[in-house]
Amino acid sequence: MVIQGRSMLQVLMRIPISNAAYANQTLKALIQSLFSTHVDPLKQVTLGTISDSLETVAISISLLDTTVYDVLSMIAKLSGTNIVVTPSRSVNVL
Repeated sequence: MVIQGRSMLQVLMRIPISNAAYANQTLKALIQSLFSTHVDPLKQVTLGTISDSLETVAISISLLDTTVYDVLSMIAKLSGTNIVVTPSRSVNVL
């Protein structure tokens, strides 16, 4: 996993997820859901490109007392993808 754009990733480290559950969702759908529920309302970073390979893996997961960054990091490790934040503050998972 490669992480670029550290200053904007710190924004994701400060967005809490107190309690969430996802059943049988692809990793791509999970990322989209995280952004629409937890990140987009704050408008600090936006969702960019998500690798199509993340549509082939489905998981069920319960999240307690974590952050958006922690979940994205876990997804990147599971899928072998990279998290990159562009200068325009767009988060890409490639």
